[in-house]
Amino acid sequence: MSTRRNRRAWSVRGLAALLIGALTLASCGVATTPALKATGLPATSINVALQASACSASHCFAVGATTTPLPTTATAVRLTTNGALAPLATPTFTAGSFAAASCMTTVCYAAGTQDGHNVLWSFDPTTEQLSTVNQAALLLPGSSTGITALSCGPSNCGYIDATTSHVIRFVSYGANGHQVQNVPVVTDEHVDALGCATDLSCVVAVSGGASARVLRHSLITSGWTVEPTPANWSSVSAVSCVATCVYLATVAGKSTIAWSATKGWQTANVPFTANTLACLPGQRCVVVGRHTDGSGAAWWWHKGATRSVDLTYVPTALTSVGCGLTRCFAAGSTTAVELAP
Repeated sequence: MSTRRNRRAWSVRGLAALLIGALTLASCGVATTPALKATGLPATSINVALQASACSASHCFAVGATTTPLPTTATAVRLTTNGALAPLATPTFTAGSFAAASCMTTVCYAAGTQDGHNVLWSFDPTTEQLSTVNQAALLLPGSSTGITALSCGPSNCGYIDATTSHVIRFVSYGANGHQVQNVPVVTDEHVDALGCATDLSCVVAVSGGASARVLRHSLITSGWTVEPTPANWSSVSAVSCVATCVYLATVAGKSTIAWSATKGWQTANVPFTANTLACLPGQRCVVVGRHTDGSGAAWWWHKGATRSVDLTYVPTALTSVGCGLTRCFAAGSTTAVELAP
């Protein structure tokens, strides 16, 4: 009899221990899904920071530049198939910076400012060559002060620039021809982000008023419409529109992923200070930025589910990221890192 009582007592104690252990893990915030791991790769140039990265279906690259007079003022790297970095030869570049990079199906582009004017480079994934784009040959206007945002669909690209008289423009080029449209901003508004949803439309996020606004531009009608978005967005730092659009917004000073669903707008708080995001097909998106100690940070989101990434040798913030079909490529000033869900 006493033996049965002892067994029953030990069973109760064992169950209690398991429950206490589970509660302890939960109180410590242990994730049920193990974190992914990724290791940063040192940039090939220690003097010129990487600033923009992008991926085609299977090729990824990153570019950077400096305004400081140096023997080398631009740098570029590509991600090899075995996960290493290889330097790319760059076109002649004097001084400036790159704001964004993006890819069509067969060609990629990097855009920014050189000597106070627009600069646009193309990257051929097949030949692995960078070239300067002659914008006059694309029938695109001059008198510009630099490109601040760039986004591409399968066969068209759009970018944001400003004229010397401070008019903000949306410029598109590709299979649907060439267009130049003034962005309908109001006083004190500025463009935060650009995302081309399909070859038929792009969205432009602007802020500077009471809250951020999102404008949609049709490449077919050349018209603008205002997208209904939450009033508590103070800014939108990035948007990725592989299928539907996923936004990286700032709400009450916090970085938040937002997407529109059948039940209205849904959100997920990012656990660090985010800089930008990019998405794979199937709406698997990666957000990159920095931790409180300044080191790089990355985090995956997929239809509400999230997964953290433990980064090794990424000492500075990640400021750009682009995705292909199965992997993404993020860059910071001194390192780059391959990311896959």
